[in-house]
Amino acid sequence: MSRRLVQVFAMILIQPLGAIAADPAVPTVTEPYQFDSSTYENTGEKLIDVAPAMVSWSGARWIRVHLGESNLGAASYVVLSSVFDGQEQALDAETLAAWSGVSAAFHGDAVTVALHVAPGDKGVFVRVTGVTVPLEQAGDPGDQPAPRTICGSIDDRVATVDNRVGRLPGSGCTGWLVSNGAVLTAGHCGVAVGHVLEFNVPASTANGNLVTANVNDQYPVTSVSTVVNGGAGNDYQVLGIGPNSMTKNRAHVVNGFFRMVNTTPANGATIRVTGFGVDNTPAGPGGAGAACCDSDNDTVCEFNCNSATQTEQTHTAAYSGLSGSQHRYVVDTMPANSGSPIIWEAFGVTIGIHTFGGCTSSGGTNGGTAFGLVGLRNAIRDFPGPLAIYVDAGVSGLPTNGGIFEPYNHVWQGVSAVQNGGIVSIVAGSYSAASGETFIAGGGFKAMTLEAPVGTVTIGN
Repeated sequence: MSRRLVQVFAMILIQPLGAIAADPAVPTVTEPYQFDSSTYENTGEKLIDVAPAMVSWSGARWIRVHLGESNLGAASYVVLSSVFDGQEQALDAETLAAWSGVSAAFHGDAVTVALHVAPGDKGVFVRVTGVTVPLEQAGDPGDQPAPRTICGSIDDRVATVDNRVGRLPGSGCTGWLVSNGAVLTAGHCGVAVGHVLEFNVPASTANGNLVTANVNDQYPVTSVSTVVNGGAGNDYQVLGIGPNSMTKNRAHVVNGFFRMVNTTPANGATIRVTGFGVDNTPAGPGGAGAACCDSDNDTVCEFNCNSATQTEQTHTAAYSGLSGSQHRYVVDTMPANSGSPIIWEAFGVTIGIHTFGGCTSSGGTNGGTAFGLVGLRNAIRDFPGPLAIYVDAGVSGLPTNGGIFEPYNHVWQGVSAVQNGGIVSIVAGSYSAASGETFIAGGGFKAMTLEAPVGTVTIGN
């Protein structure tokens, strides 16, 4: 075998990769639903457009359609369209698999399903096996979040827009985007493949029922690499998400991402928690089908959810210290904030995952799992695969050893340090020859993969 070296001088573009204390779950129900299209074969040269069928569930505020055992051949596809507002989702065999056979959530109670059969495809059909819809029921205080986790007597959270943070409606939690392409949330949330992470979430109804995001703002959960639900300080989940099926964009590229540090702020430092917690201040109007956001467990729902419930809100307050692997702070949160980023405000970096509440009107602290927890650190590090080395030109003034929390600043450092068969994960940005990015890759028969998980990487001039 001849020795082969690759010397990098010119500009290289690495394009983004394709798909790589419990809170209340949003009450939903999956019901069986039977529809089978005919089976089609296209021996012609033009696309066959099959007349659409209607899938409906009377009175539902939104609907997801389960497509089981469908065959879309090599190039055929199905288009689902909301009767309420016309939003569409096109799914071929690859994207249907990425969405685990379940559509995005559509506004309204009816969706049309239209099959399009490509030339040369045989045995093409779709089969609807069920629908997932919100469960309309009055709140049972015994099932509602407790205890209240506002620090003091006033809820100081305010509305915000930070699209690095999304809502996980299938679990009633918050998830957020990080610099190696992963999504982090709390382990007790129980997020599963087939759930959706959504952004640009609209206001809820006046009585606290959730309104789904637009189809173009929904991304499918495609992998669950690690789940730990071990209580305060040992509660985390690492997820992978696929691109949006309509825009083909990846969430990290469109919305940005958080950098992470394994550092403990000084007591009194400003901490921010941003997420999609419930809201009952002021109480919503209630009524039939209203969501209950009670803060006690008596038999009366005194605190109905309002239109801000499980929409994006944020608050800053003081850091209270590290206890083992638990960060503590007096930032206002509420149930469904679980999984939110713990942000060190002075530097705009994250230090852990918000997971539990302990604040009351008279004191206490809320908290979450610190990145110092070995299991969490390893789970994030190994998300792209074993033997990953990290590079990020956007980090300066911090220790650099190629780890997920201490990335190298230069690609040549990652290339030199990575083990045979390993991955060099490079954060989006420019790594110019002028800054020393000229190197030899692959020397000594060392194989490696260069990845750009969160945006385009430019190497050279």
